[in-house]
Amino acid sequence: MGIKGVGMTPLAIIAKEAEIKVSGSDTADEFITDVVLKKAGIIPLVGFSKTHILNPDLVITTGAHGGFNNPEVLEAKRKNIKVITQGEAVGIFMGGEIFGRKFFGISITGTHGKTTTTAMIASLLKTNNFDPSFLIGTANAESLGAPGHYGKGKFFVAEADESDGSFLYYQPRYSIITNIEFDHPDAYSSLDDTREKFLKFANQLPEDGVLITWGDDPQVR
Repeated sequence: MGIKGVGMTPLAIIAKEAEIKVSGSDTADEFITDVVLKKAGIIPLVGFSKTHILNPDLVITTGAHGGFNNPEVLEAKRKNIKVITQGEAVGIFMGGEIFGRKFFGISITGTHGKTTTTAMIASLLKTNNFDPSFLIGTANAESLGAPGHYGKGKFFVAEADESDGSFLYYQPRYSIITNIEFDHPDAYSSLDDTREKFLKFANQLPEDGVLITWGDDPQVR
């Protein structure tokens, strides 16, 4: 639900490339992801209606368009169909169980630069024939062909969105924090609160995990 969103579109592409049946809905408004969805062979249903919910195994929703109060989400819950957020879905995809495999997750987060850094890492791995899976929160990833890809390699590279705390669902082995600023007063009460969430994100790494940060940022040190 909300398939045109820059976080949802790459999820849909990854699932489709993994041969999972994908359908999704959104408004009729033109959006920056329209072209890449069409290229992937995914045609969104127009509008939101409970009639769109037939018998899916899973429903993924954004916080937009009413979120958990959207009629499609309400219908899914009525039918006891599992409903998760976009952030939860990224964590599940990175974990790999939904695909019957295990990934080495790489998460890139930070107030600024995470989209570019994620694309750079995915491009480096792709160029060096690692065929990574990747999820980038953008509609424009020309060097990669699409913002999402299900690869045969062991790496899963994902932009980690801190704006609503959803990056805490991710399961990376390697993490990068580009910088930290107080950028989302709707989600965090202060800079200290923001830093606490980033610290929690970093502390979720496994014992053999790797954290890379920009040491010149006083909020990261």
